[in-house]
Amino acid sequence: MSVRGGSSQDTTVARVGGGTAGHDGSRRGGLGRGNSGRGGDARRGGRAERARPSTSASGILRAMPGEVTGADIDVTQLRYFVASARRGSMSEGARSLFVSEQALSKGIRRLEATLGTDLLVRDHGGVRVTEFGAFFLKRAELALAALDLAARSVRDFAAETRRSITIGMPNKCMTDYGGSLNVQRLYELQRAYPDTEFAFVEATAESIRRHVDDGSYRFGIGRAAPGGGYHRVTLATFPMVAVVSERGPLGRLAQVTPADLLGCRVVITRGDESLASLVGILGREAGAIIPTLPVSLAPMDPGELIVSDDVVAIEPEQHATRCVVTPGVRLVPLANMRGARVSAPLELWWKVGAPLCDAERGVIEYLRHVYADRLPTNLSARTLPAGG
Repeated sequence: MSVRGGSSQDTTVARVGGGTAGHDGSRRGGLGRGNSGRGGDARRGGRAERARPSTSASGILRAMPGEVTGADIDVTQLRYFVASARRGSMSEGARSLFVSEQALSKGIRRLEATLGTDLLVRDHGGVRVTEFGAFFLKRAELALAALDLAARSVRDFAAETRRSITIGMPNKCMTDYGGSLNVQRLYELQRAYPDTEFAFVEATAESIRRHVDDGSYRFGIGRAAPGGGYHRVTLATFPMVAVVSERGPLGRLAQVTPADLLGCRVVITRGDESLASLVGILGREAGAIIPTLPVSLAPMDPGELIVSDDVVAIEPEQHATRCVVTPGVRLVPLANMRGARVSAPLELWWKVGAPLCDAERGVIEYLRHVYADRLPTNLSARTLPAGG
């Protein structure tokens, strides 16, 4: 799961054998010397004596168990042996593998018991490989390299075949910006579909539409979906408010209408097509063009943009009530020319075309559930006290 965000640009926010083995792991049978033909024990004076494996070339053949296969060899023990042999020290080998020297030494002895011969000669200065150890070391390294390559190939294959679903959204969807989505809740979706990677990317409305069109985003979230060619689901409907200076003429009103906006400049983030469209609709109701003031980067608190009495920001009520803390500004309900509250939908939309998979249907139902749980707010015109 990854959450990426920003404002005018798309950026990153807040993406798991043969033989019989004894309890100590040693292999019994096939190690004896003598002509008794009774497994690995030669009877001498009524006592069983276990043969000591030879480290000479001819002794190797006598000491090797009859049938040892790859399934009999523990990969961890193999790594212990290679690390120690290459470093000439068990302590250094243990340190490189982040295990205790005791565990490493025990593992190598069990490997030697499985193979039926010594691999290392231990002395005060460290360890050195036996004749068989040198022979076996090259093949052990090849085997470990093959296993590592197989593991990497599996990981690469899983990464290539894992489904990825990207959802573009404005920053006002996240709780940090007054929205209803937070990273912890998004992890619920990831847990429900562990084989799918979800990326929620904050971007401008224009950027979201472009990426949905070219297929790099599967879904877009915005105040209004683009024109035809898209499926859409309304997640929520938010009343809109005007963020105005309390010193200006709009600061004394109970509600702001399109006619009241004619003498003001409405702040619009560049690329926010949905807000530009809303301002255009309000202007047509008032019978004139409402001036706009494009900005490249919208701050989390739109009250910061109210630098003069004739500058107005239009925001969803939920975002404004949670994020506007600038002193000296006022939130006033936005109404149409008939006095009815102006609302804007928050929609999830995607291109008409390919059918939805289970995880994609899960995205729709999950987001509908999140927005159905949001707490409703009731706002009347009010002035924010200093500091919040």
